[in-house]
Amino acid sequence: MDKTRQAGNQMMESHKRIYRFSIDKNGFKGEFTIKYQSLMDRMKIGTLRAKYLGDMQNKVDIHTDNIAYMCATLETLLIEKPKWFNLEILDDYSVLEAVYEEYMNWANSFRRADEPSDNAEDSGTGTDEEALEDNADLPNASE
Repeated sequence: MDKTRQAGNQMMESHKRIYRFSIDKNGFKGEFTIKYQSLMDRMKIGTLRAKYLGDMQNKVDIHTDNIAYMCATLETLLIEKPKWFNLEILDDYSVLEAVYEEYMNWANSFRRADEPSDNAEDSGTGTDEEALEDNADLPNASE
C-alpha cells in the first residue's frame, strides 16, 4: 500500500466515532454500540424516514414524524443492539426515545463552537467586531 493511501486510511480510522452505552428503561436493559453519522448516513436517514411515512410525509402529526425519524436514525447508525430492540415489535415509545436521546446527547458533544445551538437564547443585539475579524480567514467568510 502506498504512503498516501496508508495515511488516508489512518486519518479515516482516527475520525471514526463509535459510542457504547447501556439502557435500563421500563424493564428493557441492554448494551448498544452506535456510530456518528456521515453525510451518506444523513441521506439514508432522510430517505428511510420518507419511506416510513410514504405519501403521508406532510400530513402526519409531529409524534408520528418523530417516531419515523428516530427509527430511521437508529436503523442506520446502530452497530450492535440487544435482541429485544427490534423496531418492528418494540411498543414502548419511552424506550425508543431513551436510546435516541442517549445517541443525540453524545452526537451533540461534537458540535463545533461556531454552530448555533438548538436552544440558543438572545445574547444581545450588538456585534463583536473582533470576533468578525477572527473569522476572516475561514472559507466563504467574505461572502
